[in-house]
Amino acid sequence: MEDSGWLVRGVSVDGSVRVLGVRVADAAERIRRAHGLSPGAARLAAEGLVATALLAAFVKGKERLTLQIQSRAPACAFMGDIDGEGHVRGRFSPQYMPVGTVELD
Repeated sequence: MEDSGWLVRGVSVDGSVRVLGVRVADAAERIRRAHGLSPGAARLAAEGLVATALLAAFVKGKERLTLQIQSRAPACAFMGDIDGEGHVRGRFSPQYMPVGTVELD
């Protein structure tokens, strides 16, 4: 069975430092293979999965979070879904996205 990734939360004893980290590499690889994504599309899908996992850091039990992103430049769409047990899935389109197409103004 593949590693489903991890999420870690922490706070220092005095409360001055908080930590929140996720690892979704295996889920990102499964999405890349399942949808035949190019390296650029796979990178954006992985970033969407990270955003989904971070937003769902406090989801628990039967709760579920779905993140949907649509962009005009570059034209693409992402959907990520995660439940309280950490099961994550995602979808990205289009299948091909040149590496380096995203430039922030």
